[in-house]
Amino acid sequence: MEVYYPTLHHSVMNIFMIDRIMRMVDDDLAAGKPFVRLRFGHDTILMTTLKDFGVRGWRVWEASDTLTQEQAMWKTLGELSMSRIPMAANLQMVFYRRDKDSRQFASVFASSQNAPEVLFKMLLNESELELPIPAVCGRIYDWSVFRAYMEPRIEKGKSRAQPFLKYPYPIPRQ
Repeated sequence: MEVYYPTLHHSVMNIFMIDRIMRMVDDDLAAGKPFVRLRFGHDTILMTTLKDFGVRGWRVWEASDTLTQEQAMWKTLGELSMSRIPMAANLQMVFYRRDKDSRQFASVFASSQNAPEVLFKMLLNESELELPIPAVCGRIYDWSVFRAYMEPRIEKGKSRAQPFLKYPYPIPRQ
């Protein structure tokens, strides 16, 4: 019997949204102007986004010999707990660009030449999140390092999503 698991489907397909967000950030940064972009989605999409970004505290169960992919997803969602994300939650990515002609970031780096071009932080409901990459200072990260961390995760996610790209989706059969 084939069964459609909406949460599993959204988790797998979420990687395409993350890829689009990452590309839009790069495009906006290349434009060199201040930008604000807003996306709206449900709490379950935000939970899977945090999981896919690798945010600390958002554990992911993987399928194994004793755990199917669907069971792993439901176990993950159970541990993430809906109470950690209210339906009116927000995720913010705040970026800081270094001005090459100034001594901006000088208090953090030995010289302004060593400073990353773009720094950023991620916030969930205005609380800073810890990412699985080395922080530059506190919970502020180098965008290029995060981008390099995410690229293989995005590619792996896209390959895992291939079975879900067919239409119509599998439905329960009795």
